[in-house]
Amino acid sequence: MNKSSSILKTDIHCHLEACFRHQTLIEIGDRVGLPVPADVGTFKRDYLVANQKESLAEMIAGFDRVRALWFDPKAITRLTKEAVEDAAAQNVRLIELRYSPDFIQNDRDISFEAIHGAILDGISSANTDIAVGLIGIIRRTLPLTEAQKVADFITANADSFVGIDLADQELDYPGQEFAQLFRKAKASGLGITIHAGEISVEESRVNVRTAIEQMGAERIGHGLHIVNEPDLIQLVIDNDITLELCPTSNLLTGSIPTIEDHPFKKLMDAGVKTTINTDDPSLFAIDWNSEYAVAANSLSLSRADIDQCIENAKTASFIDTNTINKAWSAS
Repeated sequence: MNKSSSILKTDIHCHLEACFRHQTLIEIGDRVGLPVPADVGTFKRDYLVANQKESLAEMIAGFDRVRALWFDPKAITRLTKEAVEDAAAQNVRLIELRYSPDFIQNDRDISFEAIHGAILDGISSANTDIAVGLIGIIRRTLPLTEAQKVADFITANADSFVGIDLADQELDYPGQEFAQLFRKAKASGLGITIHAGEISVEESRVNVRTAIEQMGAERIGHGLHIVNEPDLIQLVIDNDITLELCPTSNLLTGSIPTIEDHPFKKLMDAGVKTTINTDDPSLFAIDWNSEYAVAANSLSLSRADIDQCIENAKTASFIDTNTINKAWSAS
């Protein structure tokens, strides 16, 4: 399958802060005195994570280079609107955009409410038929008191968030510390997805188990490194957990040595529900068409496999079914 552009796609693991147009960053950077290189090669070198890194932590540092550009409601609304329209232009019909309120706030004089309102304005102003849901992120690296503030904000706005996530550096930041926050969020009707199993170490696999058994996870962000633990695979299957797999991301963060080493197909064949996602499209210099092409050309997924992943995402999405069906049937 080479014509990935024509497929009606899903993406249920996409960080909003990592969606941006080069030209938009140039214009916004000019407003805030942050020079963004006009030369594409220099831009990729200085701002993007277009080549494989040594670790997930090195990739996370890349976020800091673009965070400053999400600096006021006008910029946030524009960036969000363009993210939705760019996805829709590549036949994405369902996208869940996740973001961290405190990450965007970054000690600046802008409230969580102003950030969230600007994002909602961006979604509503996008001229598309795409189904969009927002997932709020709590960062593992936050002290519990600060995480509580973010969780309270997300839960208080459960009418405009569809889910809540735990993200950031997995190592040395176990999920059980935040379990109570997630149980409360689940009780408010929010879907639960947890970043876990992204790194090839035992602690990362333990995070998968913790997410399911203690935090009420319905989906796991990444989770690819459960592949060699049959009991963990069985736990995922028994609890009807869907994996949000992000192949190019896993390559660029050094989670796998080559794209051909990705266990996507092994997980599918083992009976795990898998989905195809971009994670950080602009930051990684990829897009939705390219990621679906990777699935076909590098991961050896058949068209039937890809269609199954799309159906898995539609079923596992935290967006209501009617909204998804309406977007899917739009011409």
